[in-house]
Amino acid sequence: MFQESLNVTLNENVAGGYFLMRLETPPRVEESAIGREAKPGQFVQIRVHSGTAPLLRRPFTFYKARRRFVEILYKVVGEGTRLLSRCREGDALDAVGPLGNGFTVVPDADEHVLVAGGSGIAAMYLLARMCAKSAQTTILFGARNKDEVPFRRAVAEDFNGLGLPVQVWTDDGSLGSAGFVTLGLEKILNEAGGKRFAVYASGPAAMLKRVAEISESFKAPALVSLEGQLACGLGVCQGCVVKANSDSGPVYRRVCADGPVFNSAVFRGLWDGIH
Repeated sequence: MFQESLNVTLNENVAGGYFLMRLETPPRVEESAIGREAKPGQFVQIRVHSGTAPLLRRPFTFYKARRRFVEILYKVVGEGTRLLSRCREGDALDAVGPLGNGFTVVPDADEHVLVAGGSGIAAMYLLARMCAKSAQTTILFGARNKDEVPFRRAVAEDFNGLGLPVQVWTDDGSLGSAGFVTLGLEKILNEAGGKRFAVYASGPAAMLKRVAEISESFKAPALVSLEGQLACGLGVCQGCVVKANSDSGPVYRRVCADGPVFNSAVFRGLWDGIH
């Protein structure tokens, strides 16, 4: 874990209420330790304002991470992200990371399926790059309607540049296929033809629950990233605990420190308590 002051060099509105922000090292600093060490699914805690309101840092998963910079893809949903959206080129932000446990690639899979719902898309670019090195990879993205899809401008260029199949699902059918994105997952696994699949998901709890159910029914391992409300981000405050299964019975896990990525099997029968 490192603490760094990083400079805003990009803060672009990419539609759907989403912004893409790039944070780079100052000119005379050779590399960002946070960017160097970041893994898909991990997150960074950013102080969005120099004052005391809001007091707590805000967590953001890594969209991109390089030697000299990191990028986050975030949606404006509250005061913290509203303040972040007002940052301009040259502003300096204090960042702590990388934090948490991220995604690992499931070995021996014939195909990886990445499922993102809403802001869960932020975790998928780095993960897709990693998965594509070992097996065929497909990305499924779900949103309520076309106006909440952030695949424009730089984000569209990024995902197009991966050269991977991307399916868009909208609840109302206004863009891509109509229905929940989990219908796309079920269709792919139904047509498996003996393939060994691995599933990775990030998004709202209701979507993750359905991903877990579908994956289990097809005996495909599933790694899910929870979207808990994180306060300290270090596991100290215990404010983000969720109930999970273990060999010795139910236990409580910290989303920030034990996760945010978990094997979905640890929540079997407990999803109704996760929000």
